Amino acid sequence: MFHYEPGKAINNDKESTDRAVRVIERLYGKDAVQWGRPMMGGEDFSLYQEKIPGVFISLGGVTDGVYRPQHTDKTLVDEKILAYGLEFYLNYVFEYLNEN
Repeated sequence: MFHYEPGKAINNDKESTDRAVRVIERLYGKDAVQWGRPMMGGEDFSLYQEKIPGVFISLGGVTDGVYRPQHTDKTLVDEKILAYGLEFYLNYVFEYLNEN
């Protein structure tokens, strides 16, 4: 029998968040960082954060001028946005390694 216990709330580490903001602003400009309201959605990422500090970001994309929420029948993804995510994560890792 599979037993699942939900994770705790995500609590972004300040140092990790500051690093992510620096990388995003360097790559895409200050307007690329958009702060959202705190949300109560479930996310397993909090389980990783029990072991190592981290930051949860959302990679947003608009297709045909319309934002469509994820995980719905309206989801439409322009796969070109994935290159930005990859570029961000690679640069984030290099920034982290240079600091440590």
